[in-house]
Amino acid sequence: GYLQMNVLRTFRIIAEVLLHVEGQTPDEVIQLAKQYLTASEASITAEIYRYRILPGQACSYKIGLEIFKRAIRDKFQVTEVKDFLRSDLLAWYKDVLWQTERPLDVFLLENQITWTFD
Repeated sequence: GYLQMNVLRTFRIIAEVLLHVEGQTPDEVIQLAKQYLTASEASITAEIYRYRILPGQACSYKIGLEIFKRAIRDKFQVTEVKDFLRSDLLAWYKDVLWQTERPLDVFLLENQITWTFD
């Protein structure tokens, strides 16, 4: 579950680099993916072609995820995994899901969240 999803997310970034920077073919990346991912060949092929057609997806997702995680930690002083189940955080997160159309900088400003890269 959790580890497999992290491997997949990491491989998506690797796939983007291989396809768009290194110039590898989708078939080459698919063969590499089969060595590390537990998904079916059809699923792997779909993933690779998705990232070939829309470059920057995986990197953008990962950067946004890290910013969001830091924002949560800073805003709610989350230090342990169990803290993510607090009612105030769950209520805020539910509200965030309804605001998904906003750009990240607008979302951060509206929610009074500041962050920096350490």
